[in-house]
Amino acid sequence: MNTAMLLAARFNGPTVPLESISEEFLGIERKKALELARLGTLPFPATRLGRTQNAPWLVHVDDLGKALDDAFKEARAACTL
Repeated sequence: MNTAMLLAARFNGPTVPLESISEEFLGIERKKALELARLGTLPFPATRLGRTQNAPWLVHVDDLGKALDDAFKEARAACTL
């Protein structure tokens, strides 16, 4: 299994609301995550599927999984044990 598949199983689908992952995966408050999404500066793409301000920001599990895998790859490279 890969990271994206595990995330899809955990969140019951291919997309995850940004609000659901902001604290656990980004370590930031929901409000800050929404601000970064508006600015386009998250470490992965986020989008709204509606044109209204009330549409939730969504993240695809493939993009979140890649960001997590990349972060662990960097950590492994930096580890000198």
